[in-house]
Amino acid sequence: MTKGYIFWYKLGIPYEDKRMFGWTGKILRVNLDKKSIFEEELKPELNLDVLGGGGLAVKLFTAEVKPEVDPLSSENKIVLMTGPLTGTGANSASLCAIVTKSALTQTIVSAEAKLHFGAELKAAGYDGLIIEGKANEPVILKIQDGRANILPADYLVGQDTKNTIALLHSTFNDPWVAREVKILCIGPAGEKQLPIASLITEGFLVSDSVGIGAVFGSKNLKAVAVRGTKDILLNDGQELIRVISKNVKECVESKALNAFSLFGSYYTYEEFLNKNILPSFYFTRPYVLNVPLRQIRTYWKRKKACFSCPVACLKADQQGAFFPELEAFIALGPLCGIDEVSLIVEAYQACLKSGLDPVETGVFIASLMKITEKGLLEEKELPINIQFGNKKAYSNLIPLLEQPEKLFSLAKDTASLWEKVGEPEEFIGIKRRSIALDVSYFSFLALYAVTSNWPTLHPHVYRFTNIHKEDIPKEVKNVQDISAALECLGVCPYLYIGLSLKAFLSIVKAVVGLEWKEENLLKVGEHTIDLEHDFNQKAGITLEADHLPRKLKIIEFEKMLKLYYQLRGWQ
Repeated sequence: MTKGYIFWYKLGIPYEDKRMFGWTGKILRVNLDKKSIFEEELKPELNLDVLGGGGLAVKLFTAEVKPEVDPLSSENKIVLMTGPLTGTGANSASLCAIVTKSALTQTIVSAEAKLHFGAELKAAGYDGLIIEGKANEPVILKIQDGRANILPADYLVGQDTKNTIALLHSTFNDPWVAREVKILCIGPAGEKQLPIASLITEGFLVSDSVGIGAVFGSKNLKAVAVRGTKDILLNDGQELIRVISKNVKECVESKALNAFSLFGSYYTYEEFLNKNILPSFYFTRPYVLNVPLRQIRTYWKRKKACFSCPVACLKADQQGAFFPELEAFIALGPLCGIDEVSLIVEAYQACLKSGLDPVETGVFIASLMKITEKGLLEEKELPINIQFGNKKAYSNLIPLLEQPEKLFSLAKDTASLWEKVGEPEEFIGIKRRSIALDVSYFSFLALYAVTSNWPTLHPHVYRFTNIHKEDIPKEVKNVQDISAALECLGVCPYLYIGLSLKAFLSIVKAVVGLEWKEENLLKVGEHTIDLEHDFNQKAGITLEADHLPRKLKIIEFEKMLKLYYQLRGWQ
């Protein structure tokens, strides 16, 4: 027993054997086939190569799941894992990683549930979950203070995510306890196992969860509901308070973080407008619409923050409904030739209710518009006849978003849609995932997205757009490693906009007791990315998949790609 544990023991706080600082030391294995739930011991000291969060979830998943697995088969698994800092009060430490094989990209995917779900899971007594098998009927997994149950969810079948969350709150919330149950769920899109189905928590889209909603649906898992009141042991609580206060001061003084707090993912929007590089009309025309940032900001009535976050970058209306982040706004608006903010917001909210990824949905609609314009399909074959910029037709389309099986009757995703009409080269995406930004103007963003093990574009990488071309491969690798490492800790990578790695190392010492250097943390991120890459390679997603869409060209891009591979040691 270490001094830290003796300290807690002397305070009279119950000590659980083999429990470590920052971790609970327990994970749940849930077998939906057998309706069985087992507690397993987590030994963090054996996992220092990945720490926790996304890294540990990837390590557990790749050790147990064959790369060639069908994402929608019962052999696929879902691993949810918090980081050692999640829920401790450390700055922006709210993340819970969700790892599986995506039904859309057929790659490994690591989503990040933000807001309060991760902190609540840790407070319920568990670092993470391993979900395997398939339930015979729709079910909910309920976890509360060291107890877990698989409950029937027949009454939730067909319910959208808003109603699902409301019904579960009314069922599980204790009116005598202020703390609410936190819910992770799917909507009708997930139940229908659409490849572009995503997860929703507290009315917010789970980042990078496209394709995971279908995996939940394939397992008949409608929702995971958690609530907890357990404490988390810390190596040095007083030091953590001191470090948190110091970091908050740095955040307040950071111009970049202040801008991100004020504008969220839109803090580059006006730059895109001024340079006339915001894509519209499915990447076929310059941006000629009239949606200035000042108009967008009139819809921002509230700022919302994730657990223990000093930045509060999320935007919402007066009732707390979330405003779309930049890429979703572009996909549902400008790419479709729509410049009416109220329509874009309405479409976004409909996507969240159905559990549809809004970027994929927007690009799919824009593709339908382009296909209609080109006359590639007869009108009777289309789920709806819609043209670029036709606001009335767009308004009529929005109800279809809440009936996704109708909108996606022609094809289940955008890549499949273009394949169906015989023009697969028209698909604007990477590894079958759509993109809504014209990355041909930003070599850094392009290389970042192409080399991601599941293609992604995060707002915090926009600030690296002015790097010299010869430095781009090295900087992309560095940013990817840092982002992965922070997600292993359970920390939102957006905080890296204003805080140095040294600040996070001080937190790790206060919470976990680890005396680490920057190179230790970077190795964690690098190792996690290598694990993901190896899984994808064995799944048949080779380096040949790392290419830009035909329409988005960058000079010397292949040269940058080759240098990046050399830095990674990938062949």
